[in-house]
Amino acid sequence: MRRRPLLSCATLIFLALTACMGSPRPSVESIRDVGEDEIVVVGRVELVPPLEKGEQKLKNMIGTGMLRNKLLLLTDEQWRTFEAEPGPGDHRLRIEAPFDETFFVLSSKRPFYILVGELWLEAADKVYFPAGLKVNIRPTDRAIYIGTLRYQRDEFFHFPKFQIIDDYARAQAEFRSKFGDRYLLRKELAVSVKERK
Repeated sequence: MRRRPLLSCATLIFLALTACMGSPRPSVESIRDVGEDEIVVVGRVELVPPLEKGEQKLKNMIGTGMLRNKLLLLTDEQWRTFEAEPGPGDHRLRIEAPFDETFFVLSSKRPFYILVGELWLEAADKVYFPAGLKVNIRPTDRAIYIGTLRYQRDEFFHFPKFQIIDDYARAQAEFRSKFGDRYLLRKELAVSVKERK
């Protein structure tokens, strides 16, 4: 009988961590799925230059589909900073944002903060992207556009430039194509927490 190779320690830790993360903010496929106290949050993440082949070493690892070519935006309704690496409980309100694709996720009608971005390169190696953003929401909103978070990086994943790009026209066209024109996609670009002080 052929024996299966043992899972590495890093892989076992990875599986335990991802299992404890819980589910992300759900993607919205139909406006009928949005409750009275909920809204659709629309945005995009871009990495310049994009990930090159081989930079993410997640191939053939169990449970890595949710992490491949995605930035995990860790969010919370309370502003805070991390003194240490975020734990599984910090991921419970995350947005899983595929690079270069518009995301449409469900949120409560309460303002929230994008605390940090997290990119998994391999089972035991993560990179953290700056964020520190506030997303404002009005009680009358059904859908808001928070902008394109564009990160310029070097080969060491240092980020000399981070911008919030207003690409509302494209987001609105995608929103109407997906959901029709019954509801307004209001532009409410995320703002830096530092700028608000």
